[in-house]
Amino acid sequence: MQKRTANGRSFAPETSAAEAEIRIRLQLEPFRLTRREAEITLLLLGGLQRKDILETCGITNNTLKSHIRRIYRKLGAARRDDLAGCVNAAGRAKCATSRSSASI
Repeated sequence: MQKRTANGRSFAPETSAAEAEIRIRLQLEPFRLTRREAEITLLLLGGLQRKDILETCGITNNTLKSHIRRIYRKLGAARRDDLAGCVNAAGRAKCATSRSSASI
């Protein structure tokens, strides 16, 4: 939907953060992540560091490691850098960069 400025120019409205989150959550559906795994995936994609995720979620480091390991396995990612590509590839085949062991 196009919007118009006061001077009559039209532009496409920017996607709000909430709309972007909904779009990413929909892209994650085929991977069957738990709510917590989806939440952590969003935080990882948002660039949060481990300590910030621990504080935000109120979980221990070992719990976070377990979540990340399962997220990587379900998405077929080998490392954090692969996550965005794997999420964007949702609906197509799982991420082709899958490796036998994921580094955490």
